[in-house]
Amino acid sequence: MNPKSLLIVDDDSRFRRSLQSNLKGLGYELYEASSVDEAIAQLNSKRQIRVILLDLYLGQQSGLELLRRLGKRSSRYRVIVLTGHDEELAAEEAKEFLVFRYLTKGATKSNNSIRFNVNEAFHDIEHGSHPVKVFVSYTNPDLDKVYWIYRRLKDNGFVPWLDKVDLRAGYAWDKEIQAAIKNCDCVLVCLSDLGTKRLSYFQREIQLSVARFDKIGDPFIIPLLFDDCALPKEFVKRKIQSLTYDSLRDDWWEMLVGTLRSIDLKSR
Repeated sequence: MNPKSLLIVDDDSRFRRSLQSNLKGLGYELYEASSVDEAIAQLNSKRQIRVILLDLYLGQQSGLELLRRLGKRSSRYRVIVLTGHDEELAAEEAKEFLVFRYLTKGATKSNNSIRFNVNEAFHDIEHGSHPVKVFVSYTNPDLDKVYWIYRRLKDNGFVPWLDKVDLRAGYAWDKEIQAAIKNCDCVLVCLSDLGTKRLSYFQREIQLSVARFDKIGDPFIIPLLFDDCALPKEFVKRKIQSLTYDSLRDDWWEMLVGTLRSIDLKSR
């Protein structure tokens, strides 16, 4: 069986060595490049490379130039963009390209995080996309975080549904929401202490989600806690396990992706 091959493209030799050390012993075949030209040369000569760890800022060059030069070939690879800047900025600059993941360089300090994302990239190559439909339930005080999670789900091959984005003009919003919950594969319920105390349609979404959960079983509802708030009693009664959002670590995201990828679409 051929080893899984990946290319590290970064102008910082110390950082490349750090990534090499991080991934050593996991059965990967590792290659390096410090510039766009070196990366193209590696990809042309080593056709077995399928995953690229790409620094968005390569000294006087931009990692975006590599994505431009790959052109139609980009669908062959799974590109994980690395940047020292805010992840949303990276996503904004690279949004026109086919990028598999975005990671801040701070996130790569966690061995588990970088290994998880590389493993997911090879998994995606081997098994194709996993278009799980995710209904995102929330309250307005949490909208900024929810928008970011929505974009991140979309960037990673899932099909999220958010009323602020996906409600169609001219249609009855309550019927559209009910249909979206009925047709989704999973409901991501975003919870905060301030948000859950507000009277809103959010409570109705929980009722609709629980009714479907009782028919199809788990995993269907994933509660995501933005702070130390209480779970809805309907979730406690059904012993539904929650996740806790953390702005400094990505463990919650890795667990969320793992659950979403475990969903058997054929049974839904």
